[in-house]
Amino acid sequence: MSDLDKQDEQGKTALIHATSTGNIDQARKLLADGASPDVQGTNQWNALMLAAFHGHTEIAELLLAHGAETSLRNDIKAPALMIATFRGHLPIVEKLIAAGADVNAQKNDQGTALIWAAHEGHNAIVKCLLKAGANVNDKNNKSHSALTYAQQNNHKEIEQLLLDSGATG
Repeated sequence: MSDLDKQDEQGKTALIHATSTGNIDQARKLLADGASPDVQGTNQWNALMLAAFHGHTEIAELLLAHGAETSLRNDIKAPALMIATFRGHLPIVEKLIAAGADVNAQKNDQGTALIWAAHEGHNAIVKCLLKAGANVNDKNNKSHSALTYAQQNNHKEIEQLLLDSGATG
């Protein structure tokens, strides 16, 4: 591990700090100087997950260009795609999918990004995930699918998208 990847007393690297605050210039410099985009700090969060959480699209794109791994998971087993999905950050979802993120990854049996998007009512993200090949009938540990949550939360447009994509329940 290089000096650039050392963690402070809070378990954060300089890149994690730069990402958390949206400091693209600092993130760019750190990556150019050799900082790893994949170091996981507090609660196993890395810079890409924090960019996904905060909606820092430009930083997420920069991290991906420097080889950030899309499959890493935090302490609750959520990869960056699920984090961006839950928070409703469509541009980051699109970039993660383009970088090869697994659209069918499960989070601790609590569902997939599609289930989360349907639950939260993120229509555009549901469309994006379906276009990327998300399994429309995956279920979580409660045996609920994306369609279940779309119906429960009265997300009619999402319900129709899912039905049109072959959802059965």
